[in-house]
Amino acid sequence: MSIYFLWPKPKFKIQNLFKYLNIKCEEIEDEISNYYKNKGYPVLVSSGRVAIKICLIYLNQNKKNKVKVFNYASKCVTNAVEKVSNVSYENLNYEQVEIIYHHMSCIQKYNLPEIFIEDSIDILVDRNADLFPLNGMFEIWSLEKIYGLIGGGIIWCKDKETQQLLKKTIQKNKKNSNLIWVIRFLSLFSSNIRKIWDKYEVNCFLIPKFFLNQFETSFLKNNKSNEIIKKIELLKNFLPEWYSIDYKRLPSHIPLVLSESKVRQLKNLGFSTDYRHFEIIENDKIKKIKFYPIPVHHQVPIQIIQKTAKIISN
Repeated sequence: MSIYFLWPKPKFKIQNLFKYLNIKCEEIEDEISNYYKNKGYPVLVSSGRVAIKICLIYLNQNKKNKVKVFNYASKCVTNAVEKVSNVSYENLNYEQVEIIYHHMSCIQKYNLPEIFIEDSIDILVDRNADLFPLNGMFEIWSLEKIYGLIGGGIIWCKDKETQQLLKKTIQKNKKNSNLIWVIRFLSLFSSNIRKIWDKYEVNCFLIPKFFLNQFETSFLKNNKSNEIIKKIELLKNFLPEWYSIDYKRLPSHIPLVLSESKVRQLKNLGFSTDYRHFEIIENDKIKKIKFYPIPVHHQVPIQIIQKTAKIISN
């Protein structure tokens, strides 16, 4: 039985090994920028975690500072922050940095700090959509969590100067990138090796030249967004009232409020997730809601979603 998690499983594209031998990082970045109609300046990095670390370095964060993260932030986020600064779950001063997570593509407006990073790590953004939906300094994506690539992340910048400064930071931190990415490749076949990758990858900013072929940009046009929308439509009537969705910013999973008996039936379909929490922010107050996430990304067959709808409706 296939297993479906919140995000697609990373895959190595063997067919790209020799087809794109001479592809360059700048070429990939230019194609991404052109696809999104030059609304920003993308920087290709090793992963979403690395994207957070690079942004914090650019913002001159250090161990004397605190960076606010969202409640229930994953270890990926907190580990990346702790490599540079300290994690805080409390409201900070207006001048301090915050990472704002657009959970399941929800854009919530509240009293924003002066400087913040928009975490759209697992959102498939339509080429006609606006970047920086809250006008943050950066917007970050994970190419692994969105497209199921072997790794990779994007830092969207608002100007060319910032883009070039980030790229200089990457070049200064390329030590052992070849070795770490070989470990990344091997981690696809071993959970133990994956633990090694998880430990050291956040120190690797650069994607080595011989792995750049995995990021040839056909994934942009072949994103299967129409299929994802069809899956969401099948479950639209079961979505909770507090959740709204913008089809120009598609989530990898959507929330349902379900009984434990329904969840057990869904797990028999192959869903490997557990209950999660969503934060609704109203008048600067946080309301926490428990939900069950249903993956709708491109690796989940529409037949599974049809069965999901049947289970819920019975």
